[in-house]
Amino acid sequence: MVDYAAHFNNLYRARRDPWNYADSVYETRKYDATLAALTRPRYASALEAGCSVGVLAEQPLSIDIVALAVERMMQRSLQSGHAIRLTSEEKEVAHVHPGLSLPCPPKDLPSADECAAMDDAIDRALLARNVSGKAGIAASVLRDGRVIATGENEVQLQHDPTKHAEMVAISRAAAILQVTDLSGCVMISTLQPCEMCLSAMRFAGIARLVFAATQANVAPKYFVFPHLRIEDFQHDANFVAIGGVAEARILHLYATGNE
Repeated sequence: MVDYAAHFNNLYRARRDPWNYADSVYETRKYDATLAALTRPRYASALEAGCSVGVLAEQPLSIDIVALAVERMMQRSLQSGHAIRLTSEEKEVAHVHPGLSLPCPPKDLPSADECAAMDDAIDRALLARNVSGKAGIAASVLRDGRVIATGENEVQLQHDPTKHAEMVAISRAAAILQVTDLSGCVMISTLQPCEMCLSAMRFAGIARLVFAATQANVAPKYFVFPHLRIEDFQHDANFVAIGGVAEARILHLYATGNE
């Protein structure tokens, strides 16, 4: 059993804005779509479970099992000029189950370890773009929350069109573990993997993918078969792909296709 409160506490401690509300293109579009779906853009009061945004109402009440999430929501709302009113009873509700445990963290959200690995991968990609023979695309393979292998794009360096960052990381992970089955591992990539890399992941048994820049926001050159989507590689319900994580930090490398 995973401690739900501890999971999200670690997530918020690792990153001040774990969901990239402040600068994510994906989150901005999602927020705009939410506003467009509402019957009116603002409300006098609102109850928000999960403390994600906190800016839809003049007097929002947010509850969350993690105190840091409540505090960050309040800061965002105060910066936007929105009043916060939490009575002592409401504050009690916000933390009524501090020890709640669930079988696992939500599958469609990156864990603290995955967010940390993404930050590292982006740092490596930004450095690799200035290294002769490499390109600014980086990947990592995690197992049990720990990075076991990393890779950057070495197509030009190795004169090998298959040396994408994900392929390099997969090869290194398999060599380190002395296996060909990487089931239970997680792929982290700064760019949505191409068709070749997605296929290699599935053959290797990797069923969880976390990536930054999404296909919709980058140049077409990174995908040979643009009609294919990640969903086409999801032959079973166990495959999870989470995109747009920290996208704003790295999107400038891929938006025009110059990298």
